[in-house]
Amino acid sequence: MFGQTSVEHKAYYESVFKLFEPYCTADIKSYLKTWTDKRNGKVYQSLFFATMALPCFNPFREYFYSDGKKIVPSNIDVLLTDIGLAHWIMDDGSKHGKGLHLNVYAFSEEDIKRLTDTLSNKFGLKCSVHTPNGKPRIYVWAESMIQLRAIVKHYMHPTMHYKIDEIN
Repeated sequence: MFGQTSVEHKAYYESVFKLFEPYCTADIKSYLKTWTDKRNGKVYQSLFFATMALPCFNPFREYFYSDGKKIVPSNIDVLLTDIGLAHWIMDDGSKHGKGLHLNVYAFSEEDIKRLTDTLSNKFGLKCSVHTPNGKPRIYVWAESMIQLRAIVKHYMHPTMHYKIDEIN
């Protein structure tokens, strides 16, 4: 398993690395990776680490991958916790107006429906799917943001609160 984020989110990255450090080799370090986006020519830098391949991670691979493709398991409503939702937002969320987008590009329509149903039924959030340029994102409506903040804010790294904070 590996973790990666842009250098702008170093403080959050370090908090995630601390969670996984016991699963890394003793000489593991954060590595800086520089790459060029071929679409626009921009140069980006990101930090990353990799864990050892350990049997304790196998159930997660079985849940979230099928034939090498990312999937949303049928029991996501059981698996997705408040903490998991917080990390999903920190990793793949972005403020959009007074609401929030969650990137779900890698998933099928059926998987996205499963996720929106879980967000609605388990967490009480009003959601819809936006698909600009053919890339789907789950939109958490502005009217659900107070509820979302109450669920996840205390699990989020302070440097990531901007993703769910109210617009001043």
